[in-house]
Amino acid sequence: MKGIVTINTDAGFFPMQKVGSYAYWIKADGLHLHGSGMFRDKCNNPTDAEYKAIINALHVLKCSGYIPIKKIIFNRDNINVESKKKGHDNQRKIYLLIRQLRKQSIKNKIIKGIYPFYEFRHVKAHNGTSDKRSWVNDWCHNQCSLRLKEWLIKNPF
Repeated sequence: MKGIVTINTDAGFFPMQKVGSYAYWIKADGLHLHGSGMFRDKCNNPTDAEYKAIINALHVLKCSGYIPIKKIIFNRDNINVESKKKGHDNQRKIYLLIRQLRKQSIKNKIIKGIYPFYEFRHVKAHNGTSDKRSWVNDWCHNQCSLRLKEWLIKNPF
């Protein structure tokens, strides 16, 4: 079905330094965005970094100007990361960004009828599976590790 956007994310985290890295892989009809980097702000824990990775990916999607979104599928390896209207700060940020993208799609008459606009899916990490979702999750994980190693070289103890 056209209009489905798949967002894959992962995050890395150094607990002593409270720094985190992110990677995203966004795919849809006529769209392929991928990248990685370090978070500017400190991360409290690995789950905080995972939330920030999704928030970052949503910003990238929003800034891309990609319009025909009928549904967003999130693939992540941390099953606890989700969106909530009345959750903690990161959950609300995800919810608000999804809502903005949905409003934009309704305004452009992309969405007709009522059905779930987004879905969170769990990808088991590092299990040796060779399917596409696992491959992309491994790519994101490797990018996060690479960014953390680069950061460590520039910021030794």
